[in-house]
Amino acid sequence: GAPGASTLPPDTDIRSLTQSLAATGGERAASLLVRPGAGQGLRRRCPAAEAGPEGWERLTVAYAHTDNLVDELLGYGADVVVEGPVEVRDGVVARLERLVGAEASR
Repeated sequence: GAPGASTLPPDTDIRSLTQSLAATGGERAASLLVRPGAGQGLRRRCPAAEAGPEGWERLTVAYAHTDNLVDELLGYGADVVVEGPVEVRDGVVARLERLVGAEASR
């Protein structure tokens, strides 16, 4: 918009507001299987990858909001598999089922 088109209330703490909206780790952790060389955004938040089944590495990633993590994981497609927790795995499955259903109804 044009300069001056909007104003912030005088008591707005912009730094706190932007930090609250930024992607951060959290108190929960998800166990993920990730293809070698994939999932760079996840790898940046993981202290170290562990050996997984053949062709996979296991990452443990901290997260704060299940929906945000589900959104992120969907972007990696078949290069990431959720081992747990159940609510993250179920969230990914539910979103994929909705996508398939939407395509089928076209």
